[in-house]
Amino acid sequence: MKKYGVKAVVPMLVVALVLGLAVSGFSQGKWVFGVKGNITWVQPLKAGGDFAQDYNDLVDEWNIILEDWKEWLLLEDPENEITIDLAEKITRAYSIHAYAERRIGQRWALRATGEYLWSNQSTSSYNAYYFDRWWLNDHWWEDWWTDTYDDTMRASAWKLAIAPRFIIPVGRMVLNVGGGPFYFSTRTSYTEHAKVVGDWFGELLSSTSDLTLTGSGWGYYLDFELKFKLSDRMAMNVEVGYESTPKITTSGVETITGEDKLGPIDEEYDWEGASDWTGFYVAVSLEFDI
Repeated sequence: MKKYGVKAVVPMLVVALVLGLAVSGFSQGKWVFGVKGNITWVQPLKAGGDFAQDYNDLVDEWNIILEDWKEWLLLEDPENEITIDLAEKITRAYSIHAYAERRIGQRWALRATGEYLWSNQSTSSYNAYYFDRWWLNDHWWEDWWTDTYDDTMRASAWKLAIAPRFIIPVGRMVLNVGGGPFYFSTRTSYTEHAKVVGDWFGELLSSTSDLTLTGSGWGYYLDFELKFKLSDRMAMNVEVGYESTPKITTSGVETITGEDKLGPIDEEYDWEGASDWTGFYVAVSLEFDI
């Protein structure tokens, strides 16, 4: 006999409950459609694979490097110029939902939801103009260099869920409680641009790095939704909830293209990372009865 773990049994039980509700009361219900937007407090980029630290810890270290680089250049020569843009931590995500709900009697409903999430972007950059000299082939070589760099990190995810909901009248309002498993697919994107140009030597380096990591898995959620009727067929809902996902392994390929003094640059590297979208959220939605 095949054995199932706890993580596999829970989704199976929810599916059985969903099918049971649908078969027992589908003919006596009505349809409700809604669109929802929310903000989630989440830090999706976790340590894993080739990354020994969470992304937000790496942000702290990189910002220190930027500040030290600026301080060193200005100490070397007061005529050097440098501007830096410190990286922001990824601490939140925004999402848009669309859902269809089938009412089953007075107390139960069955809701199918599709959701797209995207995190706040983390960007950093510097633009430096500085003098540098070096000894090579029995000669001193020197030039004024313009060194520019910028990077962007972002994360996104798709979530799909079908789960039962319990409806509780509260005076002139309605409390709608739901929960269950959802399937999600996550994506992390990183882009880096770098260029070094000398006043006399010309362009020394120009490169672009692109890295995309993807992965998928199952998560679980619980929410409490308070419904305010705007008309007979329209309502506004305010919702608080919690979503939990396991730390999912992500993988992808980094491509580096460009050109330096030695010729074209065309390189590829395999990477592994990890992502976890666990967090609390607040949402507001508009709902339409049919």
